[in-house]
Amino acid sequence: MGQRKDYLENDSEWHASLTRAERLNRWWCSASFGLALSGKASRGLAASERAVAVAEAARDLVRHQAIYALLKEGLSVRDIAGQLQLSKSQVGRIVKILMKDGQLEDLTILPPQGLDDEVLTLVLGAWGMSDLTSAIQDYPRGTIETMESKRTNFGGTNGHQ
Repeated sequence: MGQRKDYLENDSEWHASLTRAERLNRWWCSASFGLALSGKASRGLAASERAVAVAEAARDLVRHQAIYALLKEGLSVRDIAGQLQLSKSQVGRIVKILMKDGQLEDLTILPPQGLDDEVLTLVLGAWGMSDLTSAIQDYPRGTIETMESKRTNFGGTNGHQ
C-alpha cells in the first residue's frame, strides 16, 4: 500500500468515528496531504502562489473600479468605506491614486505580466459578467443584475434624473 493511501486508511491521527469518505473530504486541508508528494512540492507551491497573485490582482482592480464608480456617483469616502466594508484609510489611499489635480481620473491598472486572462476572468465574475462583449452589450448604462437578482447601478443615475 502506498504512503498516502496507508495514511488515509490507517493512521491513528484520524478520529476513529470518521469514515473513509469523511477522512478524504477533510484531508485536502491538512498538512499530511503533502505525504509522498515531495517531488511535486515546488510545482504545487508555485501554482498556489500564482493563484494568490491572480486573486489579489483581481481584488485590487475591482476595489479601484468600485471606488471609481461610487466616486462618480458622488459618494463620500466615508460612505464608500461603509458600502464596501473597507476602512476609510483604505478608500482614501485609492481615492488619492484615482484623483489628479482634484479631478477623478480613469486610471488603467495592469495585472502582473502573464496573468491578464486569469485576472480578467475573476474581474468579470466579480461584476457578474461572463465576457467583455456581453459586458458592453448587456449593460450599456452600467446597470447589472447581481447574483441575488437585485438591481445595482454602477455609474448610472440610480433612478434620479
